[in-house]
Amino acid sequence: MRHTLRIAKTAFLPVAGATFTLLWIIGAANTISAALPVEWIPYAALGLAIALGRLLPVSALGLVVATVLTQLLLPGWRFLETNTAAYLGIVFVIGIVAAFAPKRIRMLALAMSALVGLAVGAIASPRWQIASDVSGPIASMVLATVVFVVAWALGFAVHLFLERDTGLHRARLLEDEVVAAELELAIAIERDRTAQDVHDIMAHSLSVIVAQADGALFLQDQRPEATSETLRTIAKSGRESLGELRVLLQSLSTSPEGHSYPSLTDVDDLVERMRKSGLNVTDVTFGEASPLTAGQQLAVYRILQESLTNALKHGCGPTIVRITRDWRGPGLALSVVSTASLDLAKSPPRHFSRGITGMTERARLAGGWLAAELDDEDPRRFIVTAFIPTMPVHEDATTPR
Repeated sequence: MRHTLRIAKTAFLPVAGATFTLLWIIGAANTISAALPVEWIPYAALGLAIALGRLLPVSALGLVVATVLTQLLLPGWRFLETNTAAYLGIVFVIGIVAAFAPKRIRMLALAMSALVGLAVGAIASPRWQIASDVSGPIASMVLATVVFVVAWALGFAVHLFLERDTGLHRARLLEDEVVAAELELAIAIERDRTAQDVHDIMAHSLSVIVAQADGALFLQDQRPEATSETLRTIAKSGRESLGELRVLLQSLSTSPEGHSYPSLTDVDDLVERMRKSGLNVTDVTFGEASPLTAGQQLAVYRILQESLTNALKHGCGPTIVRITRDWRGPGLALSVVSTASLDLAKSPPRHFSRGITGMTERARLAGGWLAAELDDEDPRRFIVTAFIPTMPVHEDATTPR
């Protein structure tokens, strides 16, 4: 259907020009001489100008000017009194050029319409003469000029209408593209958040399980009674991770409201679990705890979880971790300092991508900030510092994902 409409739009003006030429030649057949039939040439020229008005506007205007100048200089080429209406072809050409041509050609058509109007008025003045005095030719020239300028104005109005319609169409396309981009961005953000949650949950639980299993293998000969306790810790870590993954998967398909997420009340269990996994953890709190939103509490929990997991994974030998929670300011100032036996500056861990990035993003969404870096004075020490304000933040930033 669109292809047919495109063909019809392209062929309309050529067909209209050919029809114009054919009808006028047939209508003026009795006035065309048999010996040298040149009277049909002006009709053909105007018909060709109509056909080329949209495709080649400059050529169309040239044909009009050439036809009018020839008639002005050669009276034998002029239209007879009964065929004066053939000049309406010039009206169509000017209107077409004003509607579809570029700006410069459109302004050229305006100037040409005034000049051609004067010429056509002079040619046709004996037929349009209102009085017998000199005012007759002037009136004819003014009338023809007004008609052609009005034709240009109507064509320009069509141009403005088409331009407005094209602008609205482009605006709709841009709006659709923006909506599609927003949807893609939302999907990408959700995927990244899901990947971050899975990373936090699985990296922590697997690190604990691996550390406990390695400890059980190391102590199975010296302390076989410790194996049962280690297995219980492994089972507990696995069950908790499965529970968090179940909540996460449910929140992807249903509303997260009503689901439970780790909060500050779960930090003590997290610290105890990491102690049983081999970390020497010291947890110190200053001041009275202030209320945090659910999203902020989840951010604090995940930051601590990731910091302790990294200390467990990348520490070589006994690793000492000191957690400091300071509530004495306008929010929670959190510090996690892990000291390993190996020189982290010489053997840097490979977790400075998603782990650190995820903690930084969680702190930002909670309204605060986070910094994670090696200690300049002691290359064995890695420091994570974060701040989560207690002031209310935007709801979108505090809703757990």
